[in-house]
Amino acid sequence: LGLHWVAISSFGNFTVTEAQRAAVQSGAGICDTGDVAMLIYTSGSTGEPKGIVYDHQHLLHGAWFWAEEHGMSESSVQLFKSPYFWAVMEWEVFPALIRGGKLVVASVDGHKSPQYMAQTIEKFHVDVLMIAPSVLDLLLDVAQGSLRGLRVITTVGEPLTSQLANRVAGHRGLSVTLRNFYGASESSCTVYTVPEHGVDTDLYPRFVPAGIPQPHVSVFIVAEGSFELMPPGEAGEICFGGVLAARYWQRPELTAAKFVPTEDFGRIYRTGDLGRFREGALEVVGRLDRQLKVNGVRVEPGEIEAVLMKFEPQQTQQEECLPLLPNGKVNYKSLKAMADKEASQAQETVMDSLGQMKSMSRAAILENAVIHRCYAFWMLGVLTDHYAWCAMSTDPKARSSTTRHLMTL
Repeated sequence: LGLHWVAISSFGNFTVTEAQRAAVQSGAGICDTGDVAMLIYTSGSTGEPKGIVYDHQHLLHGAWFWAEEHGMSESSVQLFKSPYFWAVMEWEVFPALIRGGKLVVASVDGHKSPQYMAQTIEKFHVDVLMIAPSVLDLLLDVAQGSLRGLRVITTVGEPLTSQLANRVAGHRGLSVTLRNFYGASESSCTVYTVPEHGVDTDLYPRFVPAGIPQPHVSVFIVAEGSFELMPPGEAGEICFGGVLAARYWQRPELTAAKFVPTEDFGRIYRTGDLGRFREGALEVVGRLDRQLKVNGVRVEPGEIEAVLMKFEPQQTQQEECLPLLPNGKVNYKSLKAMADKEASQAQETVMDSLGQMKSMSRAAILENAVIHRCYAFWMLGVLTDHYAWCAMSTDPKARSSTTRHLMTL
């Protein structure tokens, strides 16, 4: 990787000034913005881990503008609870440190317990919190006033629903700025700040917008398979330009496919997400790899979900757990397999050939239909043979015409 590193066995009374002086004297601490700073693995929505190489420019950009957007200073206290292999840990670790603030390190697996997080936030006076929306929802259930000290909450990792945003805005024990970060581990981010009064659910019935790009970051909406810009309001693939990760680790083919040099936009990263600009803000509407085609027409499941969410459910079914990736996101491949299995085992009432009502699975119904068609075809052969025999028995001269008639069948 070409990393410059120093092993420290003990700290003792070791100041930052002394560390800087030692680094300059040895020459080991002088890095260029393009030098490798970090290698982190991510699976995104695919479940297939891939290493992403961060250079110092990308790492510093993310940490610096997080600190800027969150107004971090020496008095800031941020909770570090995310697994170290999750790319967003950079926003939990470095911003507080570069501003001289405090970093509260949670216990191992502390991020899995909303009760533990609520107690830690209150005990150490945490004022900046980064959290996944689904975990934030659970945290609000157990908070009971322990979140009063929070100043900023930023959601990452998955879409922030308008319902949850309005729950935060209307929570009596909270007086916070709520932000939504959108981006990929390979790129920088866009930011949306939720209004104090909440989100207009008529305008955003399902999710809040992804927002506007950070400084030194560009976002383009292009047609699938090309770099033609889509008109405002039209959906296309979301591409990031500006400050990006260096490459994938030992995956040159994947690097070439996702990090693409262009004449008009420079080097861009293709996210595989579908989005559009509306009211000046970026909206994420789905994934290219989740699109369906029905009679040649492209259908986006996310848009269907958005429409369904407008209606009150007539019936609900609670799942014990959804299949998740290591970073906490839903594993759509496993979820689809679960749905396919449940659908194949679903029972339907059908009438058999004897007029009896039976409860059968869909797979059994399909198999039964194939067998019945084969049986019907075989019976057709029996009847035509019988017809030919009867015709020839009554009138031998009808043999040729009967044969011709059967051939047309």
